[in-house]
Amino acid sequence: MRYAPVGRGTHHWIASDSRGPAWVITADRLASGRFAELSASARTARHLVEDGCDFVLAPIPDQTNTLVRTIRSGWAMQVLPYLRSWSTDQGAFTDPHDHREIARMVGRVHVVAPPASVPCWDPTPLDRGEIESALHSLDRPWSQGRYAERTRAVLAENRGQVEDLLHRYDALLAAITSDSDPWVLTDGELDSDNVVRTDDGRRYLIDWTTVAVAPRERDLFDVLHGPADIMTAYQQTAGPRNARPATMTTMGHYWRLSHLGHDITRLRRADAPDLPAAWERLHKRLARAPSHDPAT
Repeated sequence: MRYAPVGRGTHHWIASDSRGPAWVITADRLASGRFAELSASARTARHLVEDGCDFVLAPIPDQTNTLVRTIRSGWAMQVLPYLRSWSTDQGAFTDPHDHREIARMVGRVHVVAPPASVPCWDPTPLDRGEIESALHSLDRPWSQGRYAERTRAVLAENRGQVEDLLHRYDALLAAITSDSDPWVLTDGELDSDNVVRTDDGRRYLIDWTTVAVAPRERDLFDVLHGPADIMTAYQQTAGPRNARPATMTTMGHYWRLSHLGHDITRLRRADAPDLPAAWERLHKRLARAPSHDPAT
């Protein structure tokens, strides 16, 4: 076995037998609810493979048919097949042929009946509570770190913009939740780095920790851009389904609010990592914040 310094948040080892590398062993520290999340994602990946989605990378069950095992205290382990493969940087798909193949794979996932263990998507933007807390405390100084007061100032200047985004998101969400289009099994994080490519031209979807039953636009928001025929590629496996413009807009607002909350959370904490990067992102999202790094 040898350690592989790859990925984010999960530790990886490559295990070999006499023929060479054969498995990838992963270990995750178990924060609250993490074991249930890992187990659900592992069962979903295995369910997809058993349904014919051979492009999904799923854990290998042990002799008791267990996919995720607890090891020592507070750690969980999985074993996956080893692939001689590579992935691109996090972000959008840039190769048109690759992009079409991903769209076909996503369409195939969307027609699989979800297993009972898959949760429904929570439409509350990540860290929405932090945004609302910040908006409610703009009348008093923030003093926890060198970016805190500057963050308060730029939020105060753009308070109307942020409140309007929250209101518009809530109104759009009320409309799509009453829509008759059925929710489907979704990945939820279709960045390019969650697809691995092998030397023989195959592609595999990896990392199902964000899987949820949700509107199909939860995935289509990441997929429907680029080649003009990308929707046609999706429909080759998903059937005659179209992306609903209002739901696509809703997903855009969801991610904008989630990213905004993520950065506000860090900028209000003196010990948060990557504060300069969070400040730059907030500046771009709100458009009128000063872009220089405040003095230490």
